[in-house]
Amino acid sequence: MDCFWTEADGALANRRYEIDLAPGEDRDLGTVDYVVDGVIHVVPVLVVDGERDPTLLDGAMRDATVESFVDTTIPGERLATTGHARSVHFDRFEGTEIRGAVPGSYDFWTPDVVLPDGLARSYRYARASSGVWISFDGGEASVEIPVHLESTGTVALRLAIADTRRSVLTAPDVASIDRATGRVVRAESSLTWEERDDGSAVCEGTIALPPGEWTVVVVEESLGPQPPAGGDPARFPDWVGRADVAVVHGATSDLAIDLVDAAEVRLDPPAGVDPAKPGVARVAPAEFETYFALLRDFDADVGPRVHLRRLLPNTEYVFEPGGARFTTGASGTTIEVEAH
Repeated sequence: MDCFWTEADGALANRRYEIDLAPGEDRDLGTVDYVVDGVIHVVPVLVVDGERDPTLLDGAMRDATVESFVDTTIPGERLATTGHARSVHFDRFEGTEIRGAVPGSYDFWTPDVVLPDGLARSYRYARASSGVWISFDGGEASVEIPVHLESTGTVALRLAIADTRRSVLTAPDVASIDRATGRVVRAESSLTWEERDDGSAVCEGTIALPPGEWTVVVVEESLGPQPPAGGDPARFPDWVGRADVAVVHGATSDLAIDLVDAAEVRLDPPAGVDPAKPGVARVAPAEFETYFALLRDFDADVGPRVHLRRLLPNTEYVFEPGGARFTTGASGTTIEVEAH
């Protein structure tokens, strides 16, 4: 039997019992307490732009909300039990403990950090791709949980569609490409459209980006309207746009993007790509090939040619696998192309 609870000082506590009970037997275990000789000290460490910061940004991080989670796997057991998916709070960015820890592997991860307003304008939480794992053999051990922040500036983003044609709009897909490194950063907060009586729509919000030169690419995929009888079922009104912006640490940069009708192309798929399986290939602007997510998916018609939608107009693209290149036409056009 596993018991786990949170102590008054915020530490996690565990106690494992192995009990043999006869049929119908009742047993009073009394007050449950942890075993003193199994302790893991869990210590948060602030890392800003790749460097440790023992000052905690002059103490400002003490007002941040930092919560990690821990999974515990015990040898010989199929599922984690003691400490499984438990929350670890770092009050005032101070360390805590897991008391009564049993031998096993402990996997910590930190999905999010809520920064106080004063820091959120100049920094963002750079979520690690993996957590921290330790093997605990009993006794006493320590583990550091790095909390990565990176310096940022704010982009005040304004998107506009001149005529939505009464389509049902979704949340725009906003991604930013670092022009120096090719790194792609997606907008973390959901942006919503304000639709106006004249048929236009605007969307305003902010995104946080590290300092540097960035290209912001926006894709808006509508949910209709349906084409008229006999019309091309592929012609849904999708919109795209892009613009460049310079981001400065701690400052706000204004960026307005007017979205236009997306371009579409039909082309023969590269060798080895089955057009009936649209998830096989990737498409990206040749200018920044790291952004294969520009086309969140692409639709393949049943037939000899692939129909690609939601493309930037008058833009050269790379079709992978194979590296074939093609150039889109003007806004709102669907053209037949030969990749080369």
